[in-house]
Amino acid sequence: VEIPLLNHLGWNQTPKNNFQVKMMIPDLESECAPINMIVNYSINGVQDMGGVDFKNMTTTDIMMYDFPNLEVAFTFYNWYARMHGFCSRKSKKKKNANKEDVRQEFVCYRQGFREDRFKDNKIRQREAKPITRCGCKAKCVVSVNRITQRWSIRSINDVHNHPAVKELFIGFLPGHRGMDDDDIIQMNHYKNSGIRTSQIFGTFANQVGGYENVTFSQKDMYNVVDKDRRSKGTDSRAALAYLRSLKSSDPAMYWKHTVDKEGRLQHLFWSDGRCQMDYNIFGDVLAFDATYKRNRYLCPIVIFSGVNHHNQTTVFASAIVANEIEETYVWLLECLLEAMKGKMPKSVITDGDLAMKNAIRKVFPDVHHRLCAWHLIRNATSNVKSNRFTHLFRKLMLCDYEIVDFERKWNDMVIECGVHDNNWVLDMYQKKEMWAAAHIRGKFFGGFRTTSRCEGLHSKMGKFVNYRNNLTEFLQHFNQCIEHLRYKELEADYLSMHGDRMVQTEFHLLETNASKVYTKNVFFLFRSIMRKSCAVKVVGCKQTASCFIYIVNKYCRSDCEWHVSYWPISMELKCSCLRMESIGIPCDHIICVMVYMNMVEIPSALVLDRWTKNAKDSVNYTSQGQSGGWDSMSVCRYKSLNHRCREINNLVCKNPEAYAETMELLNDIYGHVKSKYEVQPEDGKKIEGHGDRYLQNPLTAKTKGRVANVAGRAGNKRKQTQCGFCGITGHNKQTCGAFKKQKTFVDKSKTTDDDGHDDDDDDDDSGGGGDDDDDDDDYRG
Repeated sequence: VEIPLLNHLGWNQTPKNNFQVKMMIPDLESECAPINMIVNYSINGVQDMGGVDFKNMTTTDIMMYDFPNLEVAFTFYNWYARMHGFCSRKSKKKKNANKEDVRQEFVCYRQGFREDRFKDNKIRQREAKPITRCGCKAKCVVSVNRITQRWSIRSINDVHNHPAVKELFIGFLPGHRGMDDDDIIQMNHYKNSGIRTSQIFGTFANQVGGYENVTFSQKDMYNVVDKDRRSKGTDSRAALAYLRSLKSSDPAMYWKHTVDKEGRLQHLFWSDGRCQMDYNIFGDVLAFDATYKRNRYLCPIVIFSGVNHHNQTTVFASAIVANEIEETYVWLLECLLEAMKGKMPKSVITDGDLAMKNAIRKVFPDVHHRLCAWHLIRNATSNVKSNRFTHLFRKLMLCDYEIVDFERKWNDMVIECGVHDNNWVLDMYQKKEMWAAAHIRGKFFGGFRTTSRCEGLHSKMGKFVNYRNNLTEFLQHFNQCIEHLRYKELEADYLSMHGDRMVQTEFHLLETNASKVYTKNVFFLFRSIMRKSCAVKVVGCKQTASCFIYIVNKYCRSDCEWHVSYWPISMELKCSCLRMESIGIPCDHIICVMVYMNMVEIPSALVLDRWTKNAKDSVNYTSQGQSGGWDSMSVCRYKSLNHRCREINNLVCKNPEAYAETMELLNDIYGHVKSKYEVQPEDGKKIEGHGDRYLQNPLTAKTKGRVANVAGRAGNKRKQTQCGFCGITGHNKQTCGAFKKQKTFVDKSKTTDDDGHDDDDDDDDSGGGGDDDDDDDDYRG
């Protein structure tokens, strides 16, 4: 029996197993009897729809298909609708006595009318959507066969009372937009990498050859993200569940949280095993600061950080807090001590917050607390309106003065600038042990003078997290930020271990030895100090019972003098400038003495282990402390498979024979993989703990600092615009009528100048600055 309808539908070959042709011939007794034949074309999934010619399909043709379930039937009809300029949606449904679906109506998206209560609503927060429903009667009815349990089209009305949508705009119809599971998986991979949703949409467009080819809109992506957030229940419980899941791959994972009286999450502190081991090596210097607007609740993020052997920022612990009072910081520092097995830092640097200061005094009573130099300069500028004072104050803060010289210069500055009665200046003098280099020399800070490392870390973190993230998303994306920092450290390890540095100074042997001992970045710092050592020289030596004391002067400056003590037995050198004790790297005065003594290697007493290439040799990073973040190997495998599938798509999508052959192979592969590797979910597995079952989300925090809207601050009004030309408020120089008149007059006078030259001179802008009587003798090296 010939079936010409197959050719009409675009099938030019014998149907495969997934496309069945069923013929029912009830009467074959008489040769002259007519053959009554009913042909059903079975569609078992999306893979069978690629060879159907929907564009030329009629209503008679579409009724000859059957489907395994309701979803496949709806997808089939929606593909038909796409090729005919409309989209469909599900409408009335009928169930049997067993509550099973037996009948379903698919209607045109413009079926029905908008209810009057929505049209007459005068109180709206946003513009109403355009009315698209016009009472279209087009519909398709499908029902299930009780014997075969397959769905088939029972009736169809393909008459519309509206024009068809142009092919150019068909992708914008709601029924043809949406993200499938593969799109969602790929989007989540991008989100876990810190890529924002708007940028992810551009990535999808690049993959399919343009934005118009993406099967969903950017709004659809945001809807999927929002739906996923709501499906996880309470955000606080999901965040704790995420931290709990990390412990399965990181046994050293530590976290702790508190709740308020209403059962809301208040504070959350966490530190993984890798952070704890980094603190064990580099925790001699601790810096912490708060950053804002990094999550949906505007809760401040407190990050405890330090500096590693590459002079890079490393994170020890992090916390989300509801407020920044003294009790909160005390709790955070106690959690830090507990996580780090009681090890205290030697030095701490903060931005000068009073709550931080009091908390440090209680929990870390013996550490050296230093105030951030950048914040002090900013406060000096705002509290004392004098550029001269800011200049002198900066020198007093950063230069290595002796205490006697510091006191003398402080008194001279107070008298010169007339700030003897300024409360801020008096308060800073009382805190001089926390910021003046003259008082903190010899205390190890590892090169820290400001919290700029914290600010830089906050800037890097802004690439991964933003104020739209809930707690769970913040933890996931913040973990990606930490992974990025660790990758940069791994990269620096490689650059330090491989290759030999080119010698660039005259001290070849000493420089070569330093390049083998120090990491790349620290070696560069040491080499710059070596160059500076050429500007000093040894002018004398004194011998005592146990050591030699070398006198070092600056070149052509006999008043700049330092004393370097050398103990021959222990090969130890100490300088009066105490920079070796402050930074952990030999100063230029010590290097000058080493060159004077013809040393070709840096004595071990001068090598601080935390700056060397072998700083982490005492810790095994491969056996523990690995981060439990997203599976990077899984992402790589997914990307590789996705790339190969795209290549196959490009090769076979335009060839019907190649498409049919490839689809058959893919069906076989899919069935094999699903039966062998599909993981069944565990029943009854809970991710919540016993104590956080009723934990609620935190309230939106009220952070420190000024209100975002300057005009809204109590007692302050927005300053009116004042013209810089006439001095009248209400306009600026560009809109000033008087300025425009004068400008027009000047332009006319220039055009009538016989010489054609501009007579304006710049005598008033000579740029002469104030006299600076501070010479190089104010510096000690």
